[in-house]
Amino acid sequence: FVVLWIGFALASAVFFFVLWAALSLYHYDARPALGFVLQWLAAATLYPLVHSLMQYAIAKLRILQPEK
Repeated sequence: FVVLWIGFALASAVFFFVLWAALSLYHYDARPALGFVLQWLAAATLYPLVHSLMQYAIAKLRILQPEK
């Protein structure tokens, strides 16, 4: 599952980098867009990763402390 997200993140990063490079070739100032893309990419990859880690931790705690 984590490998899937890392693969998705890498594919997205490569895609956006190519897009940014293409825009830069047309003398378009793509730095603000790149900043936005990096923020979006960080949010898209970090949120599910943190969410899955939290779910894993909660599951472990439930196993360690069964409900009475």
